Amino acid sequence: MKKATFLFLSLTVLCACNRKQLHLTRASFTDVELVDNHSPVYFEVDPDSKEMVVNQDNRISNTNYIMSVQRDLNIEQVAQKVMEIKQRKYDQEGNMHADSLQIYYSYADTLNKNLAFFGAKEIDFGFQGPSSLENLIYVKNKDTILVQGYPFSWNDFKDHLPQSDSLQLGINAKQDFETYLQVRLKLRQDSLETRFSNQDLVY
Repeated sequence: MKKATFLFLSLTVLCACNRKQLHLTRASFTDVELVDNHSPVYFEVDPDSKEMVVNQDNRISNTNYIMSVQRDLNIEQVAQKVMEIKQRKYDQEGNMHADSLQIYYSYADTLNKNLAFFGAKEIDFGFQGPSSLENLIYVKNKDTILVQGYPFSWNDFKDHLPQSDSLQLGINAKQDFETYLQVRLKLRQDSLETRFSNQDLVY
């Protein structure tokens, strides 16, 4: 388990003074426990418009971005915004200095009772479906994952993965962010992540 230095020790994140807490994705595994040199990025719901809002300030170049995402936000909306932020962060032409530091998603490890972080710098999103079901692992909903079109439970799907190192993760665009991140965490926890493409498809 990787470690660095980070100040938060709670299961939820206070966005700022007098603002409500974010309800983060829940899991029972800690990927990264502590992170230093960071900038906070909050994905939350505006109480008036009910639309997703993302803070525009507090992002400092050459820092690790900690993305704290309200767990029930739509994955497609979150993924599109994440790609915009990554483009700005890693744009070699638009930045005076190359930024090579990480992007993390924060989440609550409810088993170990701590705030944890999932490194996601290398994971991008695409927004079109694949041309074939071959090697496709598709998250239909919180109960069902389709392996090359065949339905399995969350507990069983990994036992039915094709014998390939070119697997493709896809997720139903109507699902929430928590559903997506829980699958990604499971792949990392079970040492299956390297068999998957670094571009996840949301459709």
